[in-house]
Amino acid sequence: MVNITDTFTRLYGRPPTPTEIGAMMKLKLKQEALQNPRLRERIIIEPEEETPKVEKVKREGITCNKRAWATNYLIKDGYTKEQIAHILCITMEQLEYNANRYNLPRDDLIKPKE
Repeated sequence: MVNITDTFTRLYGRPPTPTEIGAMMKLKLKQEALQNPRLRERIIIEPEEETPKVEKVKREGITCNKRAWATNYLIKDGYTKEQIAHILCITMEQLEYNANRYNLPRDDLIKPKE
């Protein structure tokens, strides 16, 4: 193995500065890495993944819960909110919440899965 500082001193007639020593050590490491694969820098290159564009599927209606679906159809049948609350065994606040949340009555509700 060659001593870097002695070689530099013989060539230029002066001792190397710390920055020159650092640069020479990096060059020496690169030269040794060409011969020994364990000394090589490991660079992990991740392949660029193209994210597929997802198109939104337009559905015919809005999916809702069972209570909102039942409320919607009872309103369409002409029942009052008090009657609907009594039929579904819920409070008026719960009925108002569902009516406001799903903007009831409406025609485009999808029946929820059982």
